[in-house]
Amino acid sequence: MKNKSFYTEAKENLEKNLSFLKTNMKSLVVNLNTSDKFEKTIDDMYSRFHTLKALTNYLEIKPIYQSIQRIEEVFITLKEKKPPLAEQLEEYLLLLSDEIGIWHQRIAQNEFDKIEPLNAYILNMVKILIISPKKCENILKEQKVAFYIHDKEFFEKNILPLKGKVKKFLKYDDLELLCKSICVEKPGLVIIESHSGSLNNIKYILEITGKHPFVPVVVLKSEPLKDKELDYLTMIGIYYYIDKGDTVEDIEEAMKIVSKAYYEKKGIRLMMSPVLKNKINILKPLPKTLYEIQNIAKDSQKGVSDMVEAVSKDVALTAKILQNINRPIYGLRKTISSIQQAVALLGKDGSATMAFQAAVYGILNFNLDSYGMSIDDFYEVSYKRLRLASIWYSKIAPNDIDVVSTAALIGNIGELLISQEASERLLSEKFKHIVQTQSPIAAEIEVFHTTTEDVTAAILYHWGLDDKLINAIKYSNDLLECPDDIKKLAFAIYIINQTIPINNKKISKSVFQEMQALIDEMNLDSKEYKKAAEELGLISN
Repeated sequence: MKNKSFYTEAKENLEKNLSFLKTNMKSLVVNLNTSDKFEKTIDDMYSRFHTLKALTNYLEIKPIYQSIQRIEEVFITLKEKKPPLAEQLEEYLLLLSDEIGIWHQRIAQNEFDKIEPLNAYILNMVKILIISPKKCENILKEQKVAFYIHDKEFFEKNILPLKGKVKKFLKYDDLELLCKSICVEKPGLVIIESHSGSLNNIKYILEITGKHPFVPVVVLKSEPLKDKELDYLTMIGIYYYIDKGDTVEDIEEAMKIVSKAYYEKKGIRLMMSPVLKNKINILKPLPKTLYEIQNIAKDSQKGVSDMVEAVSKDVALTAKILQNINRPIYGLRKTISSIQQAVALLGKDGSATMAFQAAVYGILNFNLDSYGMSIDDFYEVSYKRLRLASIWYSKIAPNDIDVVSTAALIGNIGELLISQEASERLLSEKFKHIVQTQSPIAAEIEVFHTTTEDVTAAILYHWGLDDKLINAIKYSNDLLECPDDIKKLAFAIYIINQTIPINNKKISKSVFQEMQALIDEMNLDSKEYKKAAEELGLISN
């Protein structure tokens, strides 16, 4: 039983805070577009909403409490932005204040049973407009777009004119074919009618496309979407819906907004947890010896003896290298007992890569329960990826093999930090369930709003490593936005990671053929890739 006096005071404070936001939202929004007031306004609004969350939790007003949690995510993202913000953002923030006004009215009249959660569409639009404050005129030219529309007249009038404005125009009348397209063609955007985009159909699309669960969706609304449909669309990622009475120009603008937002952040949910960011910022620095080792590997005047001397300076690093090289996955017939033997076997480049791995793994904790993996599983995936890089990429681009091989070996270290965080927050079982029923990337996005690649890149940036390596890893999951000078590197890392997935399962022949087709598109020699994949036994029968 709650203390009556405390309850009354909490209710009064709640009314006061809701009234303040309803009354002052317009002036607060104006301040968000003013450089000298932006930061203070964000902090004030975030603090106000945080107070609301505490009060509604105490008063057990679940619809408002859950909505405020989602609003807080918006302000975490907004803190990273700078004015000016998107022009339409003001309109949707004012709609948000109208919703807050309704909450205030219900509470003042003690109509708690009539309180409803925040309109999912309004909040989603706020998120989109925060992520993508500027229009992007060229993004559709690089975009594959899949259309699932049955209204022939509407299609010919408002959709067909868009054909020349996108990279590839894909039209489907069958749901199965659309799902297959998402897997094979990998469209960057799906346009779907609301009557055909019902909750069950959208769920079905995601089940069929397990490894691509967050393709952004534009819904053409021929009738109002139900609350459950709106909530589900909000949950899966970016969506946008417009009335079918709108013009082709409106549809094109919607596509631009969604595409820009999605590929800028890989979805509205990809806002890395502040806790994860803090964990990265307090990681210990890499040993100084490692930087010396990397320099020796790059210096043509330095030899194996120089490498042995450098590695030997760090006793802990030497021990870790010897431990790693004697793991069963390396298949050595006899134990390597000295660093001289290890360096002679690995060579300069191989020693530098192995030292890098040993140093990194010496700092991060090994707890991969959340992924359902053991330490040996993790090492095996890393080793196989390194072998594929060495056999395939070294033959077609030897000058860049150091970047690709290092990325292959340590590009999955983000998993260590993510798994540790899941364990500490007692989320391991939830995380593992999503890994097993959907995919690792789905779990990373669902639970922590990020991906292994983004976390790995952030860790390497924290350690002050080479930008080329960092960006190649970072953009390996986001090739559309990848800078041209590292696109082939990022693409190679993508191919390696897809060929040897986290769960270490062999890829199917269809996926293998898909990888070959992609490699041919990038002129990276699919024949050498095929030889390497077959030599390593990576393809299932």
